Amino acid sequence: MRIASRVRFLVCGAVLLALLWGGSYLSAGALPSALSWPRAPSTAAAGASPNPGFPPTVPFVPTRPPVPPQPVPFPHVAMVSRGVPCLFCHSGATRSPTAGIPSVYLCMGCHLVIGRDSPLIRQVRTYWEAQQPIPWVRIYRLPGFVQFSHRPHLAAGLNCEACHGDVGQMEVTVPYPAYKQMGWCLECHEHQPNPLPLTECQICHY
Repeated sequence: MRIASRVRFLVCGAVLLALLWGGSYLSAGALPSALSWPRAPSTAAAGASPNPGFPPTVPFVPTRPPVPPQPVPFPHVAMVSRGVPCLFCHSGATRSPTAGIPSVYLCMGCHLVIGRDSPLIRQVRTYWEAQQPIPWVRIYRLPGFVQFSHRPHLAAGLNCEACHGDVGQMEVTVPYPAYKQMGWCLECHEHQPNPLPLTECQICHY
């Protein structure tokens, strides 16, 4: 059963990848918003779902639970307000389970020219000149018995804000309050056209 579940998951992942890179999701009107360029600032109202067809299970308002300080106080709002899409920095979301954190090399590829005299960029440049990675403190960490991949969710047209909150309006990145609640995930899965396979245990626990 365990092997069969893994095989089924791999086959589904391969099909989703084929659709994504084969052009089905790159046609006009079918491009997920996380891939669009430039990305317009969010105008979603509090309590509204940022994805038509997906339930607004959690108010669409970023909360401020206690979060650890970061080595560089990175404001996502500064990037999104200038039209930088999520996947420019978090490109791993389209090809791996994790979205990934941009390297200092990627940051300085832009900021050797853009905003080079900003106090925040000077902090980033310190790591660049020392050839050291920025020791970002991880905010999202699921339990070891939960398997999650960004890839199929992006392929299904889900917006980043649906799970991460309106990060584009955040000066300080905070975790969405319900991301560790299984019922939150299940409720969204139950509203999909094919709810039966999406609510089986081995979808997330394998």
